[in-house]
Amino acid sequence: IRHADGHWVWIQMRGKVITRSGDNKPLTMFGVHLDVTAHKAAEEQRQYLEGILHSAIEAIGEGFSIYDAADRLTWCNEQYRRLYPHSAPVLAMGRTFEEILRYGVAHGQYPEAEADPEAWLEKRLTAHRQSESNFVQKLPDGRWLDVRERKTADGAIVGFRMDITELMHAKQAAESANRAKSEFLATMSHEIRTPMNGILGMAQVICGPEVSDP
Repeated sequence: IRHADGHWVWIQMRGKVITRSGDNKPLTMFGVHLDVTAHKAAEEQRQYLEGILHSAIEAIGEGFSIYDAADRLTWCNEQYRRLYPHSAPVLAMGRTFEEILRYGVAHGQYPEAEADPEAWLEKRLTAHRQSESNFVQKLPDGRWLDVRERKTADGAIVGFRMDITELMHAKQAAESANRAKSEFLATMSHEIRTPMNGILGMAQVICGPEVSDP
């Protein structure tokens, strides 16, 4: 409403009928009018900042999730959902991490769990509930994630998922090249030492026992 001095204010109005007429029409009532402008402004500011935060998290290109102190999903961005398509049907607010994890295991979301699902689940849940965890996770589509989870002061768990597929491929290529290099050097060493041993042997025969392999 407009204040007497001309500016606009938010008013919270509460009232109650005290007496009614014979045909049930209100006769008298009492009520209060509270100026909640400051509260309304604070709420609008909170919603504005929350909107900016959510937009920023959606824009980072990484999977992001928050589980509360009871380990229930309270929020996650779209990238998080895209990374776990097999678990998407249960990625709903209020679902526990264990529920989501078990559903994912049952629907092939985690290749590493196939050999021993229960052992993998126990290990993953233990890591999730620690104050800090950081590990590499393989997805069924061949991608690799760097998973980082941190526990907040109030017991909530904040998680990030970064796609490191290109980095893993580069690492595997480097390891393969290193193995090839080692195999090449070992082969060359053998190929070089074989004739060298023959030459040294002949030199020993010609020159006597003074010639020896350094």
